[in-house]
Amino acid sequence: MTHLGHTYGLVNSNNEIVEYRNDVDPDLPVKSGFKWLLIVESSFPTYNIETQNITGPFYTVNENDIIKYWSIVDKTPEEIDGEKVSKILSVGPNILNILLHYENKTRQTPLTLEEYVVYLKDYF
Repeated sequence: MTHLGHTYGLVNSNNEIVEYRNDVDPDLPVKSGFKWLLIVESSFPTYNIETQNITGPFYTVNENDIIKYWSIVDKTPEEIDGEKVSKILSVGPNILNILLHYENKTRQTPLTLEEYVVYLKDYF
């Protein structure tokens, strides 16, 4: 009898997952030292996409099941800065230069494009 809608991991005698399969009958005979275990998913964590990354999934093999989970790590200042620059540059060079032109009309000392990008990062 298959167990529809469930995912199982085939675990060897070292508690390593060697295969994943959906809708398998965990009671079917397998090679000695192997067993099918139900994969139980922990809830997907909430996180701040601006300041954190999600990693995983990771798996912990227990006696009767496998727990699937994720971890949250803080982004480095370099990652946050790089994402801000990418967002700014994603508007394209033509639009960025037009915006820079209008910004410089209001300044006594004009900004270079590089200085303008640094200036804009404060708004992201």
